[in-house]
Amino acid sequence: MSKLNNFNSDRRDRRAPKGNDKVSPEEYLRDLDRKKPPLPEVILPNNADASDVDRALKRFKSAVQKCGITAEVRKRRFYAKPSEKRQEKQRKKAKAIAKAQKKEARKNERM
Repeated sequence: MSKLNNFNSDRRDRRAPKGNDKVSPEEYLRDLDRKKPPLPEVILPNNADASDVDRALKRFKSAVQKCGITAEVRKRRFYAKPSEKRQEKQRKKAKAIAKAQKKEARKNERM
């Protein structure tokens, strides 16, 4: 029951889907938990020396990068207005289209 009481306070940035789809808070939280990637974990033995710690830290950093946590932190460092988000989305879409066209042109050139 504690999850229901904290539904709004814990998940403010994640809103329930809009429209006619009525989803209960329990189902919504359950779906959110399923979509989350597992957090990276590094275990060190008690008698670890400095090189073991360095290697473990390197493994942890790469695992964090693979999960996309660093990109998410960088993205959320500053507030982005909705108009800026739209412009960024349009830029990415245009870049992807240009890349696809360039790839297609290279493919046709080789034939």
